[in-house]
Amino acid sequence: MDFLSVLEIIVVVICAITYGFMLFFKVRGNVLGAVSELIALAEASGLTGSEKMSQVVNGLYVKIPAPLKKIFTPERLQSIAQTIFDWMRKYADEYKANTEAGVVKTPEEVKTDVAVAAADLAIELLKLTVPELKKKAEEYGFVLNSQARSLKTSKTNTIGVLFPLNFDSLSKNLMFTHIFDQLQRELSRRSYDIMIVYDHDPEMKSNTFERVIRSGKVDGLINFRPQLLQREIDLIEKFRIPFVSLHSALQESSMLHQLMIDEENAGFQIGVYLGGQDVSRYVYMAVDDEPPERSARLHGFMKGLASAGKALGEDSILTAERSPEAAYEAVMASSAMFCRERTGFFVYNDMMALGVLNALRELGVAVPDQAQVFGMDDIPLASWFTPRLSTMRSPVRQMVGDGCDLLIGLIEGEEIAPRTTYYQAQMVLRDTTR
Repeated sequence: MDFLSVLEIIVVVICAITYGFMLFFKVRGNVLGAVSELIALAEASGLTGSEKMSQVVNGLYVKIPAPLKKIFTPERLQSIAQTIFDWMRKYADEYKANTEAGVVKTPEEVKTDVAVAAADLAIELLKLTVPELKKKAEEYGFVLNSQARSLKTSKTNTIGVLFPLNFDSLSKNLMFTHIFDQLQRELSRRSYDIMIVYDHDPEMKSNTFERVIRSGKVDGLINFRPQLLQREIDLIEKFRIPFVSLHSALQESSMLHQLMIDEENAGFQIGVYLGGQDVSRYVYMAVDDEPPERSARLHGFMKGLASAGKALGEDSILTAERSPEAAYEAVMASSAMFCRERTGFFVYNDMMALGVLNALRELGVAVPDQAQVFGMDDIPLASWFTPRLSTMRSPVRQMVGDGCDLLIGLIEGEEIAPRTTYYQAQMVLRDTTR
């Protein structure tokens, strides 16, 4: 006997369970005896699985008291049976696929999966049985595969933090370190722990992400990734898990709350300032993993220059990895252009600006007389550079504090409409500008 045949037989048996829903309406009689008799007759008939299911369903309908026939119609009983069958087939297929792929789950993960699936099935059967329940379920935001979370009564007091895949590059970004340090402080103050969610292998990214969500080990998620896969967003929406993104511009979604620095305005302020200086050439130092057309900093910078009647020239956008070393090499490779004209630099972040300053020093370009340099973020080291770096100071403490308050509010059940909140950076003038 093949697997699907076994499923069909099991479906017939489970059809009997639907009769148990009548107990909610105080239906009396020997239910088990009647159902057993119907199943025995169906098995002895030699019918196919679907025909057996229909026979049992019709037999159940005949035995339903007249006042309840409006609720338990043959079509509704058939829908219930089909829902059970589809659920079992899906669960079996997923289990088979995971086994073939060598995915071995822990006993705790298996228990969680079963609990989620059982909750899904129970709600769906209730929705099929009584239309009024479906309406109420929709009013309260119940959706398929999210019921386990909705019914959850205990908290883990743990927040999952999504790290970008390029962790090596990230570790050189002191702005991120600053934000993460502040996040740890804020969550600790609120009695929450952190679970790091990070994959070095892009192909495994969604698997780890899904396991974390399905495990129920985190109450909510805070994101540092520059982007999420669509299937990850789908999981967030499906499980209705509280989610807040810090300092990352993500896709629009009904579940995504985003808090970020207004980078376009920061770039605009720098453009206006440098556009008013005695500068004949302007250069933007970009990062190689952000296309120019998506760079809010660059767009703002160009708008600011335009408001001052200036513009970026040809070949005025340099790209490098997010490190001082890479920025240094990019300037050295283009050294000829900086030795001829007074240049105004806007560098993607402060650490990359350090590399630019070192390159200019080696090239004999005087700062700020021959070149003016702006960074971004105002990391603590910026005031210790030689010369001290002009930059834009981001209100990290306020952004992180607001993000933690928002996430915990969502965890505690507050109804907060998804939104994107922008924070304004403040210009800090030091020795690299006039």
